[in-house]
Amino acid sequence: MFYVNQVMPQLRNYNQKHAVPPIGGMYDRVMDYLHTIGLSSDTKRDIANRLLEEALREDAVEKMKEQFRLKKDLEYFSTFADDWDGEGGKPLQKESLHNFEVLLPLLSVRALRGIDISPENNGTLLVTSKMREAGVNIGNHTYTYYSIENGQVEGESLLDYDAEQVLEQIENIAS
Repeated sequence: MFYVNQVMPQLRNYNQKHAVPPIGGMYDRVMDYLHTIGLSSDTKRDIANRLLEEALREDAVEKMKEQFRLKKDLEYFSTFADDWDGEGGKPLQKESLHNFEVLLPLLSVRALRGIDISPENNGTLLVTSKMREAGVNIGNHTYTYYSIENGQVEGESLLDYDAEQVLEQIENIAS
């Protein structure tokens, strides 16, 4: 455990300097890093395996935290009654809510960190990017996505709901 506590912060710094995402190919990056410090091969392998397990646990914990944050928001939005916004806003539609809930476990940690959600006054759910002007509006049977870059709006409206396509669009806006 001594090595894990000592090496993990250094590995995080190494990953940040080399713009390394937290998981994909992690074992190889850990081994590359460990080769830069003087340890036996067995110790390096042991540390790499423990660090990988720790990184995966941290990623899983982060994913659960972000899912909890969004579920809490959904729970709150589902309490909204007619005219919740003072302008005739409709309550969040149960099917729109369900359409997003089923995607939550499938979203990457990166996407979960990069989005916010809010109800729209027509009863749909808007998923927006924290990083840029982009969003996905999820309805009962349709969805819309958009992105605004350099004043240009791109996207498509009222597409037939397809969970795979919506998932892809949410991952795209979060990047």
